[in-house]
Amino acid sequence: MIIRHYFLIFALFLFSPLIAYAQDETVDGTLHINKQGDEATLLRFGIERPWSFQQSNTGANASLRLKPEVNDKFFRITDIEGNTLAGFYASTTSSRVFFVPEGGKVAIGTSASYFGKHLLRVEGSIGAREITVESNSWSDFVFEENYPLKPLAEVQAFIAQNGHLPDIPNEREVTKNGLNLGEMDAKLLQKIEELTLYTLQQEQKISEQAQMIEKQSHELQEIRKMLIELINSEHDAD
Repeated sequence: MIIRHYFLIFALFLFSPLIAYAQDETVDGTLHINKQGDEATLLRFGIERPWSFQQSNTGANASLRLKPEVNDKFFRITDIEGNTLAGFYASTTSSRVFFVPEGGKVAIGTSASYFGKHLLRVEGSIGAREITVESNSWSDFVFEENYPLKPLAEVQAFIAQNGHLPDIPNEREVTKNGLNLGEMDAKLLQKIEELTLYTLQQEQKISEQAQMIEKQSHELQEIRKMLIELINSEHDAD
C-alpha cells in the first residue's frame, strides 16, 4: 500500500506540468487537453529543437498540426532498436520532405503487400504537371553511320507476321508486365528517328528522280528539235 502511494505521488509529480497545462483530464488512462482556439498550443516537447502540437483553424475546419519551432526539424519514426523506418524533414528555407530509408517501400491507396521490384505502389491515377524520368541512354545511335536500318520491305514483312513494330513489345507483353516509361520513350524515339531516315531516303530518291525526269525532258526537247529541223530540211530539198 505504501509503495502504491509513493507511485501515485511520483506519477502526479511527473505529469503535473501536463495536467496543469490541460484544462480538464480524466482518470481513465487517457489524457484530455481541452485548450481550444486557432494556433492554440496543446502539447509541447521542450527538446533542443522543440516540436509542438497545435490546433489549426476552428470549428468544422479545426485540425491538429505538428509544428517545429525552429527553421529545420527532423521527425523520425523508428523501430524498437532505433532504426529509422520513415521520417519527415521540415524546413522554412527548403522543401518539406517525407522519406523512407533504403530498403523501405511506400503504398498509396492500397494495403497490398506485393510490391514486386517497385519501391512505390499506387492503386489509382497520379496527377502531375511534370515528371522527370532519369535514363542512362538515349536513341541517338540511330543516326550513327553504321546503324543497321532495316529495309522497308523487311519491316513490312515483320509487321505482317508479328502484328507490331520491331523492337516494340506486343500487347500481351504490355498487359502482363506493364511499361518502363524511360525505356519505352527511348524505343519510340528510336522509331521516330528511323522514320526520319526513311523519309530522308525517300526525299533523296524523289530528288534524284526529279533530276532524271528533268534531264530526260531536256533530251526529249533536243530530239524533238532535231526531228523538226530534219523534217524541214527534207521539205526544203523537195
